[in-house]
Amino acid sequence: MTLEDFGMMTEPMPENRVQYDLRALDKYCSERKILPIDLSEEELKKFELPKDKSVVNF
Repeated sequence: MTLEDFGMMTEPMPENRVQYDLRALDKYCSERKILPIDLSEEELKKFELPKDKSVVNF
């Protein structure tokens, strides 16, 4: 078996990737009873993680 069998991404993330604080995003949306896809660009930018902050991919 390979990682692809489990649906995991094996290619490195691009340098211009944008990562989000998903816990805060989920809390914000559930409090307002909206879906994340309904957020405006400005609202979504509130949840962007700094570029230098590392996030572990499992």
